[in-house]
Amino acid sequence: MLQVFGDESGTMPVADLDDVFVAAAVAITDPSVLTALPLRRSNPEFTAKLLVRADALLSCAYVLPCPGYGAALTRRIEQLSMLALSTERMTGEKRAFVPPGGLRAPNAVWMVAMKAAVLGAINAFVLLAQSFNSHPRPPALPTAAPRLPQPRELRSEAAR
Repeated sequence: MLQVFGDESGTMPVADLDDVFVAAAVAITDPSVLTALPLRRSNPEFTAKLLVRADALLSCAYVLPCPGYGAALTRRIEQLSMLALSTERMTGEKRAFVPPGGLRAPNAVWMVAMKAAVLGAINAFVLLAQSFNSHPRPPALPTAAPRLPQPRELRSEAAR
């Protein structure tokens, strides 16, 4: 069974000068590797090792505003809101995801980025499954990663 987990970093940009927004998704087939661990504060190295051990498939998507982004986003949200609200008025069916004032730009940005990240992870899973069906599985990677020098060791070597 495939499970996909998603998270994001940053605030959804709605103007040209807003900062980058990143959405990430992780697809795994055996979540027991993750759930068997005790809860603890993590760090990038620990997380990377854990995801490799879990045979996780990663996917990221980002939104980086450029000149004209804010105006284009505003026009697009107005078009989508008008379409959604007029469809609602014509059919009489209330759309739960469309508020009375129309769609909100931050929500739309989040949806686009997260959808791209999640679909990227699912696509990686499908491609990997297809390649295993048509090609023999490559040999497993060594389980022990090479030990990286720690900052103190680097400083002591530089002092010599």
